[in-house]
Amino acid sequence: MICLSDIVDFGIIYFFILWLDIFKLSLQWHRPLKAVLAYALALRSGGRGLN
Repeated sequence: MICLSDIVDFGIIYFFILWLDIFKLSLQWHRPLKAVLAYALALRSGGRGLN
């Protein structure tokens, strides 16, 4: 039986794998990726952005 803690543990592991993949990107992609993530966060939070 799968319990909630197993799902949370999988989510944390998936997050760290994704984080490592982002850090492996070259520096030329770092700034555009950061801009896209900031834009997505601004849309999600109702336009407040990172200010």
